[in-house]
Amino acid sequence: MTDAFAGAGTVFRRELATVLRTPGYGVLGVGLLAVLWLLVAVGGGGATGFVPAVVDLLLPAELLVPLLAVVLGYRALLADAVSGEFAVIRTHSVGVAGYVVGVLLARLVALVAVVGLPFAVIGGYVWVTAAPDTGIFATHAGVDSPLLYVRFLA
Repeated sequence: MTDAFAGAGTVFRRELATVLRTPGYGVLGVGLLAVLWLLVAVGGGGATGFVPAVVDLLLPAELLVPLLAVVLGYRALLADAVSGEFAVIRTHSVGVAGYVVGVLLARLVALVAVVGLPFAVIGGYVWVTAAPDTGIFATHAGVDSPLLYVRFLA
């Protein structure tokens, strides 16, 4: 079992370094932040609380997060095969499963960073700017809190 995943850590570090070197991933994060910021600003969620912000961001999150996941990972394995890097990697003691696991885990870390950081910034913005008393709870029993936003992210 260990031989199947041999070299996964090395491939993970290599792929993470590749992600960090690629400026396009930073641009994706900044673009997502701009879209989320615009949606919260136009929808008024930033001034009224976490529940309106979640309502404003729900549909875009359902559309953009899977799209970003595809953008981050769709050519990860193919690009190494086309460029010849996979042939070089095969000369080392890296199993196929270890290679795939290493690449996918690194891309997962990149996805969490590219998606998580903009949502965290928006959550902080809503926390700082939201009015302490919102009128949306006329039909709801509860308190507007950052925990509602974290629950939305989960």
